[in-house]
Amino acid sequence: MRARAFSLLEILIALTLFGVVMMTILDLWRASLRVNEDAEDQEKATLIAQGIVETLQITSPLPVLATGANWKSNLAHCTRLDLSHAQTYYLAYRVDGTPFQELSASQYNKLIKENNNFYPVQIVITCNPFPRLAEVSITVATRMRVAERQRHHREFVFLLSTEIQELAKSH
Repeated sequence: MRARAFSLLEILIALTLFGVVMMTILDLWRASLRVNEDAEDQEKATLIAQGIVETLQITSPLPVLATGANWKSNLAHCTRLDLSHAQTYYLAYRVDGTPFQELSASQYNKLIKENNNFYPVQIVITCNPFPRLAEVSITVATRMRVAERQRHHREFVFLLSTEIQELAKSH
């Protein structure tokens, strides 16, 4: 009995099938990396928004925004909010979730278009139809995706009482 060898056609078919399977596995791996990056950015955006909300709550009755990492010891790294009328604030946050600096609208728009590791944040305060409430909208832009050349935005909206601020102004 002689051992039967593989023909060239059988080897080519086997290599083709192997290549198709490997390309499918590679595509799945890339997709899972993208999903992990999106989940990480969603978590970071949530933590940044949560930090902003907690800062506003802690600093009541006159809420402030942290505009620098050492804002608790350096009041120059804070911006006091006036909840009585509509305003928009722009900030940049580092990848570790700490505030970096306050931005102008043009700096914010420039930062959105650049490929960098900052999280641009837009905070919009609008007067609410309900008495003594201000609507605060926090939009966090994720890091730039090189392949997509765009950022994704996560928006968080909540109501903040202005009653305490009005009482503090009257005293």
